[in-house]
Amino acid sequence: MRKILLILLFLGLVMACNQKTETASPTVVAEDVNIRLAVVPIVDCLPFYYAEEMGLYDSLGLHLKLCPFEAQNDCDTALLGRSVDGAFMDTERFAFHRKRGVSLVQEMQTEGEWALLSSGMLRIKKMKDLGNRVLGLPQHTAENLLADQALRQADMKPAALVRVQVNSYRTCASMLENNQLDAAVLPEPFATEARLLGARQMYEARGAEKSRGAIVFCSKYVADKSHAKFLELLRRGYNQAVDSLNKHGVKCCLPILLNHYKISQQVADSLHLPRYSHVRATK
Repeated sequence: MRKILLILLFLGLVMACNQKTETASPTVVAEDVNIRLAVVPIVDCLPFYYAEEMGLYDSLGLHLKLCPFEAQNDCDTALLGRSVDGAFMDTERFAFHRKRGVSLVQEMQTEGEWALLSSGMLRIKKMKDLGNRVLGLPQHTAENLLADQALRQADMKPAALVRVQVNSYRTCASMLENNQLDAAVLPEPFATEARLLGARQMYEARGAEKSRGAIVFCSKYVADKSHAKFLELLRRGYNQAVDSLNKHGVKCCLPILLNHYKISQQVADSLHLPRYSHVRATK
C-alpha cells in the first residue's frame, strides 16, 4: 500500500509539472518591428507617443516600437548597443558622439522647451546671484549650451557655476525640489513641474535654442535602402501627430502625460506645448 501511494504521489507531481510547463511556455510569435525607437519623457518626443497611442503608425503600415528611457545617456547606450535602431538625442550630444567616431545619422529635428531654474528655497532673483552655486545637468548635452548662453547674457563666465552630472530629468527635478541642487536645466514638462513647486525661472530657451533635439539612427540602418520607406512613414506619422497636438493641445494627449510621462494632473493643466512644425529629412 505504501509503495502504491508513493507511485501515485510521484505520478501526480509529474502531471503537475507538465501542466505548469505547458502554461508557462506559450507559443512565441515573432514580433515584426520595422523601427525600434528610444525616447525620453519630454515634449520633443510627445508626437511619437501620440502617434503610437492613436494608431497612426499602424494605419500607415509602420510597425514602430517605442522604447522609453529616463535619460539621454540611456538612449545612447541602447542605440550604440544596437538594441534600438534610432533614438532621441540632442544636437550637442550627436556632435560629441560623431567626434568620437561613432557612425550616426540625424534623420529628424524635434522641438521642445528648456529652462534654467533655481531652487525656490534660495533667495535668488537674478542670474548673478547663482555665482558659485551648484547646477545639475547631463554632460555633453544642449543643456550645457543653454547654461552658457544664460551666463553670457548675465556677463558671467562659464565657470561661474559648479556643474554636476545628473542624467535623469526626473531625478534632477527632484533634487532641485529638495534643495539638493541650487539650479538645474530642465526640459518640459519637468520645468513646469519645478515652477509649480516653487522653483524660479532664470532663463528660457528662445528661437533656435528650442530646436536642439533630434532623432538619430545608426548609419547601418539608414544605409539599408529597404529602410527608406520606414523612415518616410516615421516622418509622415509624426506630421499627422503634430497636426492634432497643435489643434487640440494638452487635452488630446492627457492620458499619455499622466500614464507614460507620469506627471500630475496639475502639471498637465499648466503645461504649454510648443507649436510643432512638420519635419523633413535633415540629410
